Amino acid sequence: MKNIPPFPSTSTSTLTSTLTLTSTSTLTSTSTSTSTSTLTLTLTLTLTLFLLATSCQNTPQHPIPSETATELYNRLQTQLIEAQPGDVIDIPEGRYAFDRPLSLDGVARVTIRGAGMDKTVLYFKDQKVGAEGLRITADSVTIEDLAIMDTKGDAIKAQDCNGITIRNVKTSWSGGPDEANGGYGLYPVSSKDVLIEGCEASYASDAGIYVGQCENVVVRNCYAHENVAGIEIENCVHSEVYNNRSENNTGGILVFDLPELPAGNGRGCKVYDNKIIENNHKNFAPEGNIVGIVPPGTGIILLAAKGVEVYNNEITGHKTVGTAVASYYITEKPWNDDNYDPYTYDIYIHGNTYERKRAVPDLSKDFGKLVNFLFPGQPQDILYDGIADDARPAGPNPMNICIQQNGENLRFASIDAANDFENVKTELGPYGCSPD
Repeated sequence: MKNIPPFPSTSTSTLTSTLTLTSTSTLTSTSTSTSTSTLTLTLTLTLTLFLLATSCQNTPQHPIPSETATELYNRLQTQLIEAQPGDVIDIPEGRYAFDRPLSLDGVARVTIRGAGMDKTVLYFKDQKVGAEGLRITADSVTIEDLAIMDTKGDAIKAQDCNGITIRNVKTSWSGGPDEANGGYGLYPVSSKDVLIEGCEASYASDAGIYVGQCENVVVRNCYAHENVAGIEIENCVHSEVYNNRSENNTGGILVFDLPELPAGNGRGCKVYDNKIIENNHKNFAPEGNIVGIVPPGTGIILLAAKGVEVYNNEITGHKTVGTAVASYYITEKPWNDDNYDPYTYDIYIHGNTYERKRAVPDLSKDFGKLVNFLFPGQPQDILYDGIADDARPAGPNPMNICIQQNGENLRFASIDAANDFENVKTELGPYGCSPD
C-alpha cells in the first residue's frame, strides 16, 4: 500500500498570522478610518479564533463536588435493596459525588428518577469500588431524568433485563476524549424490549449508546457526540434507530455482528430519519477494541450485518466514507466460533442524503488508508467490500446488497477486497436493486 504523508492542517496561529499580515497591508494602503475598522475586524476575528480553540479543551461546566455524598448514597442504595415492584425512587436535584456504584437486582417495575438530566448529576470520578455508575439486573425498569458522569467503566449497564427504558439521561466524562474513559455511556446487554429515548451521550471510549445481544430495540431522539462510536447496535435482533443526531464522533452509527459472544448472528435493523453529521473525531479507543479499527470520518458501518435497511438519513460532512458495507473478513481478525456468520447480506440503502467533506480520507487507520489508496483524496459515499459467500448462488449480486440513491454525483464503489482489489467497480450496476 502506498506510503502517503499526512494531510497538512491549518493551525489557529497560522490563521491569526495571516489575518494580521492582511491588516498590516491594508493599513499601508487605505485611509486611517478604513485602517482602523479593518484592524478592529482583524482583532475581532483573531479573538474569535482564540475562543473557538480554547472552547475545545473540554472543561466541565460545573465544578465536580469535592466531598462524597455518603449519606445520600446509603439512603438510595438501601431503597434499591428494599424496593418493591412498582416503587419510584427519586434522586433529588443537585450535584453529588459517589465512590461506589448504585445497583438494583431482581426487583421488577422499579423507576429510578432524577429531577432532570441537568439537575440531578451523579459523579463517580473517585470511584473506589466497582466500575459502573448504575447497574440494573431486573425486569421492566425505567431510568430517567438524571446524568451520570466520570465512571471508571460504563455509566449505566443493564443486563439480562426483560424490559428496560432509559429516558432523558445524560452520560459523559468531564475531561473530554480519553482512552481511560469508560467504554460505554448507555449499555443494555443480553436484554429484551429495550427503549432508549431522549438521551445524550459523549466522550465514551467505545460507544456513547451501545445495545448488544438484545431483542426488540428502539433508540430514538438521542444525541451522541464526541464518542468513538456514537450509536452502536451489536448482535441484536429486531432493532430500530431513528430521529437521532450522531455528530462529531469517530463513527456515527455502527451495526455490527461479532463472533465469540453469547448471542450471535443478529438481524433485522432499521436505521432511518437520523442526522449523521461530521463524524471526523480522532479515534481514542484503547488498543485492541474492535471500534479501534473505525477511521475518523465515518458515517455508518454495517459490519457482518444481516437484514439492515438504511433510509431517509442525512449523512453529511465525512472525510472518509458515508456508509461502509463490509464482511468481518475486512478486519483481518481471526475468530473461534463455529456458529458465526461473517458475511453482510440482505442490505437495503435508499433515500439518504449524502454530502461529502472536501478532505483527504483518514490516514490513521488501515481502512482509511485503503480508501485513500483506491481513491486518492476522494471520500466515498457508499463503499462495499465486495466479499461474497461462495455457498450462496452465483451471480452479480449474491449477497443481495441493494442501493437506490438519487444523484449523479454519488460516489459508490465495490472494491473486490477478496481479490486484492483487482476488479473495483464504481457503477451501481447490479446493486441498483430492490430487496428480494
